[in-house]
Amino acid sequence: MNFKVGIIGSGVAGMTLAIYLKRAGIDFVLIEAKRPGGQINFAPLVENFPSYERISGRELSQKIYNQVKALNVNYINDEVISIEKDKKKYKLKMKKNEDIVVDTIFIATGKKIKKLDIPNVNDFVGVGLSYCATCDGMFFADKDVLVVGDTNKALEESLYLAGICRKVIILCKNDKIQADDFYRKKVESKENIEIIYNAILKNLVKDDVLKEAIIEKDGKEEVLSISGCFAYVGYLPNTELFKKLVKLDGDNYIVVDDKMRTSEDNIYAVGDVNNRKIFQLLTAMNDAVVAANDYLK
Repeated sequence: MNFKVGIIGSGVAGMTLAIYLKRAGIDFVLIEAKRPGGQINFAPLVENFPSYERISGRELSQKIYNQVKALNVNYINDEVISIEKDKKKYKLKMKKNEDIVVDTIFIATGKKIKKLDIPNVNDFVGVGLSYCATCDGMFFADKDVLVVGDTNKALEESLYLAGICRKVIILCKNDKIQADDFYRKKVESKENIEIIYNAILKNLVKDDVLKEAIIEKDGKEEVLSISGCFAYVGYLPNTELFKKLVKLDGDNYIVVDDKMRTSEDNIYAVGDVNNRKIFQLLTAMNDAVVAANDYLK
């Protein structure tokens, strides 16, 4: 299959690109390995997106996807497993379908949640450890849970869990929460949320299910009795596919200029996959608009 443009990833940035390029009459394909929307699907509530006072992340992503589909965009649910450069074109080798050849690539693969840094971390997934409160919160109804992290995302998920669980304990590694005051004040007003400052998670303990969390607070170990642990300790960019193709920074984010151009000709990177400092829905959309306008010049 041959197209002028290939958009890899259908998060908010990728779908915004699709809308702009379709309206400009560009022949392109939008490729997504999972479901459209990316990380926004896991947000219980979005309260800083203009036009919606409150909306779930999944509902918002579905609305954008519906707009994309209404434009009859070429959408392929498949994974790009390798990219080869052939003169001035790029061959995208697909996992399930035939190869796709394009002149220009827009990378919009976003980022993924970082795993907890504890021994044998994968052994706890499915028996108490989760990275998504909206996905797994109901399994811990009326139980005590631990939230590791104090970012906006961590506090947002803690508020969601507080409406389900008996008690939510937030582990904050410093003496002050780094999240916005908006979330901090909400969390501090909840009677069933406790914040433990200057503490880190050292390990989890289980038999058939999760039983305890071993934490270190002010240099001393303590044991917390919990049934669930929700981790929000950061993100990693989805750049493994591109590390030999474009320049990455020290944190493996794609390096771009102010037009969203990468180090490789005819390859752009937009959204949370690139090396900007602010990761928001609106900045991801802005990246897409900037990149699309540069391409269309």
